[in-house]
Amino acid sequence: MVDGYVKNTPFQIGLALSPSHSWNVVKLGRVNYYFDVTWAAGICKRDEESGKLLDFVKRYQDFFWQTPKQKFMRNHFPKDEKWIAETGYTKEQFFNAPYFYPNDLTQNMESNTPDSGVIKTKAGDTLHFKFTFKNPVKNIQVNTNNYKNVEIALINKSEWVNNVYQFDYIVKENSLYYIEILFDSKPGIRYKVKY
Repeated sequence: MVDGYVKNTPFQIGLALSPSHSWNVVKLGRVNYYFDVTWAAGICKRDEESGKLLDFVKRYQDFFWQTPKQKFMRNHFPKDEKWIAETGYTKEQFFNAPYFYPNDLTQNMESNTPDSGVIKTKAGDTLHFKFTFKNPVKNIQVNTNNYKNVEIALINKSEWVNNVYQFDYIVKENSLYYIEILFDSKPGIRYKVKY
């Protein structure tokens, strides 16, 4: 059993979190396998005003069952030094990483740029995004706190054949505080914007 930090909402990007969760690592031979049986079993509804947890809803999520280490660590980070070396990054990097929505699409995502979830920018800047997937993605949509389905400039569309998706987003105003990217109409990853 491993205790540590978790990101379970997109609003936690860039925040110093407290250890609040436990998960399992099962060693078979010389290989560690990662399981979060709690998150795999379902979700808890929250009271919108107080944020308190309410009823548990059974909903099996395969994403948290025998998850590859690098994908598991996107939203789990151990507090024990024994396990930190396995993550490949620091606690601060985890706190500042993007929020990955737990679904089959992010399981399919192999790499992302930018890798920091906190983007420092201003109006007029061009942000470059690049994602690599194991399996093809048909469409990409970008939403912000200001606009839904914003215009993006696709780059090297020929690479989409190799499941590499690149685009630029031009920041139009200084009131932007998040950028959320959907793949095939499902939320995939969210970034926090700072000025």
